[in-house]
Amino acid sequence: MPFYPTSTSNPIKASTPYVTITNVWSEPPEIDGKAGSKFTIHATGQTADTKEATVWFQVKEIEGSKAYTDPVPPGQEVSYQLEVTLQQDVTTDLTYTIQAGHVENGTEIQDDQKTLTVKVTPPPPPPTHTLTVNSTPIEGVTFTIDTKTATTPYTETLPEGTYTITMPAEWKDPATNKRYRFKQWEDGTTNPTRTINLTADTTITATYEEIVGYATLTGTVKGLLGLPVANAKVSLDTMTTTTDQNGKFTIENIPPGDYTINVTHPLYEIYTETISLPEPTTYTVEIQLQIKKTIKYAGLGTAAGLIISLLLLAVRRR
Repeated sequence: MPFYPTSTSNPIKASTPYVTITNVWSEPPEIDGKAGSKFTIHATGQTADTKEATVWFQVKEIEGSKAYTDPVPPGQEVSYQLEVTLQQDVTTDLTYTIQAGHVENGTEIQDDQKTLTVKVTPPPPPPTHTLTVNSTPIEGVTFTIDTKTATTPYTETLPEGTYTITMPAEWKDPATNKRYRFKQWEDGTTNPTRTINLTADTTITATYEEIVGYATLTGTVKGLLGLPVANAKVSLDTMTTTTDQNGKFTIENIPPGDYTINVTHPLYEIYTETISLPEPTTYTVEIQLQIKKTIKYAGLGTAAGLIISLLLLAVRRR
């Protein structure tokens, strides 16, 4: 952070000027973003009969900055260089008043004063670079960059720095229901999480491979008295089929993974369950539906519908 100091002299005349302030300047903040200022206190005995005196100096705006020197012998010249930390995290111009004088017979006499103006130039913004994240042979893979969620193909201009990209270990293509497994990055590394030190425009590519082999789910849907339920709708995520007259159903070409199965029928409560199909093999399930407590019958009056519902409930309770 460059500083461009200027100083003006405004002496306060004592009977015999004893202390003068010279060489006022500032320095850039080389440590911890601090603005530093250096100035020289020049003390001298003006005449042979000037008594020995102690020099004092301070930065008026900084509480507790007043300091005292050893006594200066008459007729001698002594220079003191003072370095002061003015302020941290400087972003605007600073003005400080530097005062100096001497102590005579126990009384502080101010001999000189100067004003230091530090003009501050804010640091330039950090450089930016373009980061591109691709995935192959599929696109539309959701991943995270630090805490942000993004989707391939991804391109954004970011400040120079370090970023962590995490790709999913497995990805299901919603358009085809095919499942893919993360294989490697373009540099051959196989961890789906990697750290990028973005110091130039960078492109990275995640390679996926299709999980070969599909599972098959077969089953029977049963209802009242354990009888098969025909025309029940069976859904496995986005895959849907209907039971036949024997209550049986089959869903094929299922990528291995975890799914939610739903079964619906006008006479029965909705059935929902999470099932795991981890291997490319055939799985068989048996689903028992529960009859609804109230049923509406098209074309029947309220009394007739109530009678039928009560009969079904009575059978259900056996």
